Amino acid sequence: MFFPTGLLQETVERLIASAPYAAVNAPLHGVAHVMCDALDEPRVRARLTQALTGPDVLLTEMSSRSETPGHALLEAAFATRGPITPALSQLLSLVWLEPAVSDLHWHLDHQSSTVPDDAESPHAPVHRAGGLVLDLERRTVSVDGRPVKPTCMEFELLAYLVTHPRRLHRHEQLMEMAWQRSAADEKRTVDTHVARLRRKLGSRYAAVLTDAGEAGYAFEPSKAAPRSP
Repeated sequence: MFFPTGLLQETVERLIASAPYAAVNAPLHGVAHVMCDALDEPRVRARLTQALTGPDVLLTEMSSRSETPGHALLEAAFATRGPITPALSQLLSLVWLEPAVSDLHWHLDHQSSTVPDDAESPHAPVHRAGGLVLDLERRTVSVDGRPVKPTCMEFELLAYLVTHPRRLHRHEQLMEMAWQRSAADEKRTVDTHVARLRRKLGSRYAAVLTDAGEAGYAFEPSKAAPRSP
């Protein structure tokens, strides 16, 4: 598996720089989702356990299920007291770099924490287009209050498009910015990820990811369909 090392560094730096939870001592709870080759599940499970075990992080539950033939989806719930960034950095460095891992995604459950209200306002931008909400720091996406669970690469692609709205981006540019790689012959990769994002965003917001053919894609907030009565 090719791993975009530039993306790893940028993601960790953004977490460390912007997380308002860096100095919070109240417990935070999260869930990590890891897709891997079924045959290598025991090794990936061990890596995931290692990443979520330490002085300030505790693995509370782990389960697995088969999503597609030959692949397993591991789901690990964890709690952390103190800085959240070490736990997420370990997920990226210990688990995402494992060759058998094809995708990794996490989200934090702020409702179950005791973080004060003023600390829950993220420092990183929260982008809104009607009922579509993208929180860069928490790495969450929701549509009309419904959580959407993009994969790691889908999130990076959506984040780049949303933070550069109403602008056409060629496939090559999206590969470089979201995947940290130059691959002019991998147009299909971008098309596939956009198609998956549209399905996850649902019928009301699928159209905000506009397709201009060879010219690429753009994020057009005005293309969202009206809310059904």
